[in-house]
Amino acid sequence: MAGKRIKHGNIFTVNSLVDDLKVTVDTKNKCVVLNWKNNNNNMKRVFRKNNNNTYKYISSGDDVSFIDRTNTNQLVDYKIGNNQIVHYQIEDSNSYLYTYSEEIVTDWTGWSISNLIPMGESDNIPIFNIGTTWNFICNADGGSITNNINSQIHVGTSAYAQTSRDNTKYESGSFTANLLTLQCPDLEVIDDIQRVKQWTKFITENNIFLLKSHKGDVWAVSISDNPSRSYEESTRYTLTNITYNWVEVADLNKIIVR
Repeated sequence: MAGKRIKHGNIFTVNSLVDDLKVTVDTKNKCVVLNWKNNNNNMKRVFRKNNNNTYKYISSGDDVSFIDRTNTNQLVDYKIGNNQIVHYQIEDSNSYLYTYSEEIVTDWTGWSISNLIPMGESDNIPIFNIGTTWNFICNADGGSITNNINSQIHVGTSAYAQTSRDNTKYESGSFTANLLTLQCPDLEVIDDIQRVKQWTKFITENNIFLLKSHKGDVWAVSISDNPSRSYEESTRYTLTNITYNWVEVADLNKIIVR
């Protein structure tokens, strides 16, 4: 690796690939925003590294997530989950130069689901734009999350059973919550029929979604069953409870979300 790694406060640089790198956690939109000043217009690749305080060059492995390529001076990481301690690595695609960000911590509340709008491909990597996001806090229940390994039991003439497995590792689950939102500044409860119609249109669209749990999980999912809703007729606001089942359909490291 050419160059010497230098630390300026909490920012590590090698040969000053970019200047004034700033990383901001956007708790409202559940994402992380990176801004910097370009020293050149070369295409840059951005990785998120979950190996906490280990500042070394890594571009693959379980602790590394590819985020995107860009020749601009800003990037938004929509694929990051809650309760993460990470830093970012920006590298020049045409050289050995790279820059580390400061360490950041994500900390927000509740579940969220966003529709992903397909925008084509780049180097065989599907690209999606982030669409509308719905956030859920009140009575949110992620239920049981299933690891679908599709193990089959085979019983023959031997004393013990045998098992076989398909090459699957996707997850699936269900989600239930109140549809209400609180409108500032008076914290007025909003759960009217217009909001119900907006939700119904959103969740029945024929696209994939970015689903985030409060725990920190992030999945690219499709809705796997018929979404449903029920009304709490005994409450003052006739609150709406929504339910949907989901199934994981893509590896987040193999798609780009912008």
